[in-house]
Order: sequence, then C-alpha cells, then structure tokens
Amino acid sequence: MKFYFAWCSEKEEFSPHLHARMDEHLFSLEILGEEAKYPIACVQIVNPHCGLLHPKRAQWAFIAGDRGQGVDLLFRGRVLGVPEQIEGQTLKILFIAEPTDARNKLKDLHQTLKSTPFWDPLFVSTEKQENPFESLESRAALYCWSRTNGKVVLSDYFEGREHLNLEGNFFRDSLKISQAATPLAAIDMTLTADWIQCYEGRTDISRLLRAKFPEGLVNTLTGENLEKGWWREGQQLGRSGYWVAYSKLREITPKYTGALNLYPARSKPFWMSPYDPLNTSKKPQLKRLKRSWYRPKLVVGWKYRQRRRENLHFKLTQTTQTVGYEASQTRKLHLHLQNLILAEDLYPWKPDWIYSRGYRVVENGNVYQCVRAHHSKLSFFEDQADWRFLGKRPDVPLDKKRGSFFLTDRGRQTFEHALEIARAHLAATARAITLKIEAPLEALWKVTCDHTVEIEDHRLPGGKVQGKVIRYCLKVEGKTGRRWAQITLGVSVGEPSEQSDVLFKPLLQYAESDYTESGLYHLEPKEQQASPSGFVYEGWGDQLPPRGYLYPETLRAQDIVEDIVVYNGAEDQNQALQEAQYPKRHNIKSVLKENQTDIRIILADLQALGTATHDIHVTIPYVWSAPKQIDLAAAPQVGLKI
Repeated sequence: MKFYFAWCSEKEEFSPHLHARMDEHLFSLEILGEEAKYPIACVQIVNPHCGLLHPKRAQWAFIAGDRGQGVDLLFRGRVLGVPEQIEGQTLKILFIAEPTDARNKLKDLHQTLKSTPFWDPLFVSTEKQENPFESLESRAALYCWSRTNGKVVLSDYFEGREHLNLEGNFFRDSLKISQAATPLAAIDMTLTADWIQCYEGRTDISRLLRAKFPEGLVNTLTGENLEKGWWREGQQLGRSGYWVAYSKLREITPKYTGALNLYPARSKPFWMSPYDPLNTSKKPQLKRLKRSWYRPKLVVGWKYRQRRRENLHFKLTQTTQTVGYEASQTRKLHLHLQNLILAEDLYPWKPDWIYSRGYRVVENGNVYQCVRAHHSKLSFFEDQADWRFLGKRPDVPLDKKRGSFFLTDRGRQTFEHALEIARAHLAATARAITLKIEAPLEALWKVTCDHTVEIEDHRLPGGKVQGKVIRYCLKVEGKTGRRWAQITLGVSVGEPSEQSDVLFKPLLQYAESDYTESGLYHLEPKEQQASPSGFVYEGWGDQLPPRGYLYPETLRAQDIVEDIVVYNGAEDQNQALQEAQYPKRHNIKSVLKENQTDIRIILADLQALGTATHDIHVTIPYVWSAPKQIDLAAAPQVGLKI
C-alpha cells in the first residue's frame, strides 16, 4: 500500500497520474471525520523552517493512496497556519477540507431545502431566514462535507447515502458498545400565533333606516331641521370605529295614492292661535303644514380590531426498545410563530367605493396609493388613473381579517411543519447506542459520515448491528507501518409496530408539492388526515374560536345595527299639534321645536374585547418510531462469520 502527498492550488483538479507523487515525506497520517464538521487531515512532515502560510508556499494539498486497485484520492484540503505538534525535525500539520466558498455552498443547498413541510418561514425570524442551519430544525439530518471534493450534502440520521457491509471484517477485540442517551418518550408541542384581527368594511343601512318608518320613506313635518342634522360623509359615529362612508338625503314627491292617502303632502289640520307670530290675520286659523318625504342613502364604514392568540397543542409519541433503567422523558416545546402580520393594513381594491387621498389598496398582487379622493369605477382598469403604483405586495401568510389562523390551510401547514420539528427531536435521541470498532484500513478506505455500516458478530444482540457513521479516523503510522481505521456508529433503537410502520419514511424524501392558497378555513369533520410525509392526525375543524367576529367580511347591516330609534316622527308631530292647538298654546313654531324629528342609530360595539385566546388540541392516533437497527431482545445467533 502506497500513499502520496501533493501540494496543489484550490481550483486544481485531482489527476492520479499527475498527483501520485511525494512532495513531502510522510512520517504519519490521520484523516478524521465527524458529523456536521469539516474533515481534517493531520500529517507529519519534515520541518520546512518557514511559515506554513508563506505566500510562495502552496496552501492546498492532495493526499492519495493505492491499495493495489489504482490511485484513489483520500483527502483534499487547505493547510492551517499553526502546527499541531513539533517533534524533533518534523512537524504535524493540519489540513481542513473546508472550501473557501463553503458559506455560499451551504446557502445554495439551503435554498433547495426550502420546501414544505420541512421549511416554513413563520418559524424563523427575519434576520435568520437565510441561515443554512435553520433548514435542519425540522429534519433528522445534518450537513455532511466531502473529504475529497469540497461538496456538501444533507445526510440522514439513520440512513447514509452509501452502504457498507463489513460482516466480520474488523478486529474482534476493538468492539465496544455503550448507551449514549435515553430516548425521549414524546414531544409535547405548543404552537402560538399572535395577531390583531383587522378588517375594514362598509355596510349600507338604508333599508333598515327606511323600515323604521311605517310608510317605508323618511318623512317629517320639520324637514329643514332634519336636512341640517343629517349625517355628513366622513363624520365619526361613536367611539367604536364607525364613520359615515356615504350619505344622501333626497327629498321626493311620492306617488298619489287617491283615497288611501298613503303619502300625505300635508299635516293633519289644526287650529292656530290668533296670537301666534306666524298668524298674520290675527284670527284663529285652520292650518296644515308641509310634510316632507325623503329617500335616504346611508352607508356606514367600520373598522374591526381584535387582538387574538391561538395555541395549538399536540403530542408526538415514539416507541423504542428499553435501553436502560432511566425512564424516558417527555420534552416540552413552545414555539411562537414569527412575522404573522404586515406592518400596515392593505385591502383589495373595490368597485363603487369612496376612496380618500393616500389610501392604499392591493390589486393583482401590487400595492397602489390613491392620488385623488374619488368614487371608484366598476373596474380597476377604468379607475387606474387615480392610483399610483408603489410596488409588489409582500408575501403575507396570514389574512389579517381572519378570526383564526390554525383553521386555515396556512395554519394547517404550520402544524405539519411542527410535526417534522417534533420528529427531528425524537430522532436525535433514538440513536441511543454507540458502537465502536477498528478494522483494516482497506476495509474502510472510502468511509465517510454519509455511510451506513453493518457488522456481524455473534456477541451482539441478534448477531448483527447496523448504524450510521458519526465519527471515523483513518490512521497510518510510518514507524511501525501499521494501517487501520476506527469508526463510531450511532445505532437507532426504534421499535416499529404495525401502527408506526405506516408512518416511517426515509427522512430525506421531501415533498415537492405545495399547499392550496392560504387564507381559507378548512372546516372538515373530525376525521383522519395525512401530512405529506406520512403523519396521520385528526382534523380540528370543529374547534372554533369562542369570541369576537370570525368572518367580519360577511357582516350584514343587521349585525352591526343594534337598533334605530325615531323620535317624533310625522305622526307623533301630528299628535303634538293636535294637543297644542288653539286655545291651549299660541306658538306653533315652539311646539315643532320641542318635537323635531330625530333619528338615533345604535351600532354594535366593535372595540376589542381584550385578547381573545383560543386553544386547539390535535390528536395524533399513531406513534412514531425510528428504524430498528439493533434487536436488544433477539435470541443468540450461531453460525455467523466472526
């Protein structure tokens, strides 16, 4: 077996013919790898008596070997400036397989991992959205760097991309097995979403207003006063977020109804005192006053604001074999969703709507600002001259008008992502056993932390064990000529059952399909559903929030108008005139002033009711299990190769 060392540049490609040389004499060699870390090589060479980072020295090196089957590249890396050890006229120097563009490679891989259900920006703060390690929160996997080409891949906790069956090809006395951890029994997860439910609407209450008058039209004997006191556009109504969006009081002449006299043009006759200032004849007069009729149009604008908090609870349980006396624990996780709301209110453009200057709307994914107060036309195309384009609308996951988040498709998506986070936590503890062996270097010549290794030995439970490489070391001693390799395996102690089997899938088979458009309530019955990765859970569409308006966009006039009270209508005024006529009173004007028609509208209170809290509990009927890579209850095996 031969080994080669060749200095090179970073971009230089390895060639077995060109780089099978000895630029430095190697006294010893170690190549070490560990999960989620850059591989390292430690070589012992003659002391060059100059700085390792001297500009005239190469900074990168190839380490290759030939085991009789051709030259293979074993390691490629850059030198670290500080020697590991000075021993006589030799140095032990370190090389690290970290490419100079490692950060960019991680970011590129991170972008490819942004797929549901394993990625959800609502779980990551804005400043960490591009952090590659956020992709690992919901994956039972780690980044794995190659020791030969500088590439990075995602490597599963249990199943590496490469598989190696050593059988009994290892040193028997090196076998060591131990418990590394106690698996978690379950993850008790709570997801919290906080937002302010916001909605702005306009409701026509004209029909309710007319219905308060028996004749179906607003009418009075004090029309001039009613017109002066009629609501003006923009006028605030109370302290609950109402205003007058549109107002018009149009006087009309009703149709003549003959003997029915449904719409009398004058009041009932009454006697006016000779002393009344309005009586110029100074004699008692039989008088009739004008009765005014109106067709009203009154549109009320309103803003609904309700602070809401929604908590979704679930527990994901795993089954494992018993590995020790310590009882398994349940880990509690409480995650707060990020970036649920937009900084300012944006509502869709609407036809036949009164807009004020500066108002912002959304149309076809774009944000526009009103440049002139106007009444909008039937289409945005016709209305576009009154709007200024501001830019694309940000991607807002929550429609703020909703009274629930987890009852939407977008809310269900966050739940399914939380399931993956819970599984990742369980999976990390399922590798509860570590197994260490040493073997001939030739047997583990190409081993990496992306390998699953299977070994056989009659001393092991069931006679064999499979595990993921979590650490390795390839060693060559120049003095003795000894060559060997050490590996440490992480062994999963899962206990799949008929129920848990249906849930297990290789954790790197990610879903490519996306969800339906967010914002719609999914009020399906309480039936079992499946996530893209195979989790089965019961729907929660029957768990509705108990307080506030869930659907403010569907509010009707009768929902926001509690009552309309008409004081001193025309018939009441007629009665007052009859009772005050001559000779009882002598000033009809004062009688009418005391009995002016007044309309009071009592609106529902839209002020916030504190924080409306809603708790949702999701049932997961099946347990989850990691792979069973060792059978701790297996009977002794005979006839195995050792």
